[in-house]
Amino acid sequence: MEKTVTHIISHTDLDGVTAAAVAWTAAWPEAAPVKITLTGYGEVDNVLLESLQAGQKHLVLDLFCQRQQTVDELDSRAVPGDPPFLFDHHETTFHRYGNRPWAIVDISRCAAAV
Repeated sequence: MEKTVTHIISHTDLDGVTAAAVAWTAAWPEAAPVKITLTGYGEVDNVLLESLQAGQKHLVLDLFCQRQQTVDELDSRAVPGDPPFLFDHHETTFHRYGNRPWAIVDISRCAAAV
């Protein structure tokens, strides 16, 4: 039986790379197989939607979607009681999506510490 891929999606800057490394270390080996994609703000929506369509468990670190349609899709798929999948520290993400049950946004820390 094939296990579901855990897809870590993170920013390409040093904070994002470090956050991805921390998440991979925490996930391995229980959440294996683990796939890591480092991306920028221009591509994060596409990467996340592809992960959703592939049925992967996703974890988004240090950046978030730019299109409202992507957020609406995430809201429609959210299951009460599921653990959060977005971990960020940017103030804009906090103000836009900090109230979502699938998000943990802590502006007092770097992304690797969230």
